[in-house]
Amino acid sequence: MRPEDQIYNFYRIELKQVADTIGKGKVAIFVGINAIGKTYLARQVLSERFRNEFLENQKTYFVSVDLKDKVGLSTNQVLSHWLSQTKKALGLKDELKEVNNFSFYSEMTELIKKLNPNEKMSFVVLDFQNTFGCDESFFQSLIYLSIYSYGKVSYIILSEPQILESKNLGVIRFLEKFENLRKFNFMRAFDAKTMKADIAVQGKLLGMDFKKYRTMLVKHSHGYHGISRTSCHLIKENPKLTDIRKLSKVFAENSSCQFWVKEILDSIPRESARILKEAVGNKTNFQKYPKNIYGKFLIDLTFLKKDGTFRYPLLTPFIKNYSPQDLTSPEVRRIKNSFFVGNDKMKLTKKEFMALDLLYKNKGKPVSSDSLGESIWKDNPDEFSLWAIAQIIRRLRKKLAFYFINPQRIKSVRNEGYVLN
Repeated sequence: MRPEDQIYNFYRIELKQVADTIGKGKVAIFVGINAIGKTYLARQVLSERFRNEFLENQKTYFVSVDLKDKVGLSTNQVLSHWLSQTKKALGLKDELKEVNNFSFYSEMTELIKKLNPNEKMSFVVLDFQNTFGCDESFFQSLIYLSIYSYGKVSYIILSEPQILESKNLGVIRFLEKFENLRKFNFMRAFDAKTMKADIAVQGKLLGMDFKKYRTMLVKHSHGYHGISRTSCHLIKENPKLTDIRKLSKVFAENSSCQFWVKEILDSIPRESARILKEAVGNKTNFQKYPKNIYGKFLIDLTFLKKDGTFRYPLLTPFIKNYSPQDLTSPEVRRIKNSFFVGNDKMKLTKKEFMALDLLYKNKGKPVSSDSLGESIWKDNPDEFSLWAIAQIIRRLRKKLAFYFINPQRIKSVRNEGYVLN
């Protein structure tokens, strides 16, 4: 089997989901660390093979919004690129002119209106995290384009982990609208067959046969495209790196590798980075975190196995030496009649607010279910039940997680109620 065919087959699960998303006019968000394979997946989605196999009876215009390595873009630059790529996909001439949020939305709306009843448009956005410097209006435009296209528009978004804790209110609203409090699809590490195919692809790109290194690369890359790709480049420079000890030493001392791994670690949530440093080298330290949302992120992002084992030993020296500037967890603050996390105002229902308010006033002390019930349903005591209290607490925990706070900050205290730590 050709290497390209093996890579395509590996992504069949994701491609099936993409096809369903396009058919329904929805949004699919794939999250993965740098060099996990997001570019590979984007290529498969944009391929003729995917169209022929999964979208046989659908006329879909694919708009490739490739933002890879485009860091620090302004809102107008993103708008201009997005609109230009849309016109290119439709076979239209792109007139060079200044684009703002209003003109972007107006032009995009007109282009979508001109689609035939059986036609759809799908935006494939690679490295979506590079839009996080855009203003809120940009993300609101994306929301409106989806809503008012009535199923014609879909978004296939591929992002690095910054999306897990973006502070941009526009991004947060976009996720609230489409992802039901951040239900993401996490990128998978390659299996052994796909790893071999990846190494063959690297060989073609670098003009070198890596056959005699293949067993070592497959074994020690552990399915991570970034490690195999980087190792192939190092071996290209020094073909004497025939065993893992030599390769590990060069890997750890290479300044480009150091910069690359730091970028990866900077992209994940701060609390996840702290847990990772604690777990690397001693997996028993992870036993208290597997149900913690930040611990789950480390499993989902392929850093750790479920038992806390670190998947990528070649990266161990970098993680042990990693010193992020700030590993403190965000805090909930009450300002007047609202709760904030950082500068972000929490979106709470009236009952959620009343429950959190009582817990906040008694921080560190258990609050009984009866006290919560009397506070929330003082005018309608017949509506109070332990089940209703539990549902409010469940929703509050989900919202804490949305704002990057450990949901277990609200703990259940047996026979006493709940406590906010």
